[in-house]
Amino acid sequence: MNSFTEITKEIIGQSKQFLRENALQLGGLSAVAATLFTFNKLTDMRIRALENQEELREQQAVALLKQKLPLSVLRKYSLSK
Repeated sequence: MNSFTEITKEIIGQSKQFLRENALQLGGLSAVAATLFTFNKLTDMRIRALENQEELREQQAVALLKQKLPLSVLRKYSLSK
């Protein structure tokens, strides 16, 4: 065997050994990464939900104003559409 092949096999063997010895720690890091990813996704979803709620409240407020205000006021502020 040439030295390149031997070195490559040695590197692969050491890498496999490292992975076996550190699988628990690496798995723990994967779990942390997955948790952070999930947390970020949930945070993004919560922000979108809050933005949607705010938009809905604004729409409801405009609808209520349209019901309660006189037509002359609605026309003055272009709300009569």
